[in-house]
Amino acid sequence: MSDIIFKGPNCKLKGKYYRGKNDNNPFVLILYPESKLDVIPDAIQSVISILLKNDFSIFCFNFKRLSNVITDPIKKKEEELAEVISTLNWISDKCRENKSLWLFGFFSACWTGLQVVMRRPEITDYILFSPSTKAKDFTFIVPCSSNGMIVYESTTQSSVDEIVEKLLNKSDSSIETMPIDNCDIEKGQNISEMLGKIEEYIKKRLLEDSGKIRKIKRDRRRRKKKKNIIEEEKNIHLPPIKSLDFD
Repeated sequence: MSDIIFKGPNCKLKGKYYRGKNDNNPFVLILYPESKLDVIPDAIQSVISILLKNDFSIFCFNFKRLSNVITDPIKKKEEELAEVISTLNWISDKCRENKSLWLFGFFSACWTGLQVVMRRPEITDYILFSPSTKAKDFTFIVPCSSNGMIVYESTTQSSVDEIVEKLLNKSDSSIETMPIDNCDIEKGQNISEMLGKIEEYIKKRLLEDSGKIRKIKRDRRRRKKKKNIIEEEKNIHLPPIKSLDFD
């Protein structure tokens, strides 16, 4: 993987990027919490190995900033959302050929990841790994078309059930769950069962998507619509159309 430095909302950000050889496979944005050692945790590295084996394009982002930014704790969540949207914009600009976009969120980054899924319909699939259900408020969930899976330790079943219930009540997309017994995903302990099931799920989704027609990305549809309107009504001034759905 190569280190990538790109422009964020307040400062330069850093991520790790791998370009797959097959553009017919999805692009995956992986979000995980920033670590002091700047090392990808074992569980995440194992999932990346599965993605590499299936020739996905991958961008890993852990909210790494290359300059000190004084952050108001109240605005921290909003800034993290803006940083992920900047990451998605980089992916959209540099990697237009991949037919679909997935998002994997790990641990506390699941909250931000699911927030982005609610806002960006070009994300077709997502997987949340061990979401911090007790520390984060997931009442923001709104209807979306993305297919999702939640992977979690079976000991956190009750709190995860609340998230799944909200997703099912507010969406007609497919939501699956994967409880894993006797494991600690964050520490990478006893996760072999999880890895096997994740690879099965990925292969199943690739097979399901193989016969589908490639979708036009949302921002491209908007640009096309704007062009048609200008050609038909040249005397009408139209305000610029934003490509972001971030409030």
